[in-house]
Amino acid sequence: IFSTKNILSFANNIIPEAQLLKNGHNKPIFDISFSHPCYGTYLASCGNDKKLIIWKEKSCNNFENIFEYKHKSSVKCCKFAPYQDRLILLCGTSDGSISIHELVKNYQKWNSKLLENVHPDGVNSLDWAPISPPVNFEEEKDNDDILPMKFVSCGNDCKINIFESKQNTI
Repeated sequence: IFSTKNILSFANNIIPEAQLLKNGHNKPIFDISFSHPCYGTYLASCGNDKKLIIWKEKSCNNFENIFEYKHKSSVKCCKFAPYQDRLILLCGTSDGSISIHELVKNYQKWNSKLLENVHPDGVNSLDWAPISPPVNFEEEKDNDDILPMKFVSCGNDCKINIFESKQNTI
């Protein structure tokens, strides 16, 4: 449990370890998201320059720009999927679109899909639902069950949208 003293000590010991300036954004950055470390260290950043950039840590605090996706409008939010799934990232834009990006490991290539006009006045936030269902220890579960992916978005239209894939694919 953190006490006020512990929090202040923690805060006083935080120093910048790395800065991602080379091959990065040229306008304000709105959001960042780390992937789960089981995939390696990936960091996504997005901003007012209409770019999503995915960075990969090559060595300690040395990040390389490995993927860029240019949207039609500023990118307001980004979020990696839970670790139980694959390496997938969501992005929400000010024109109301959501882009979905998945790393295809066999080819070291990112596949991208765009859902347009999800929130006509802009996407403000998005998040993934947990992959695992609640555990019931009294029931046996078949390990071959493929669970659908779910995510949620909200926007300037005052709506919350919940999405669910049918086959656990983007």
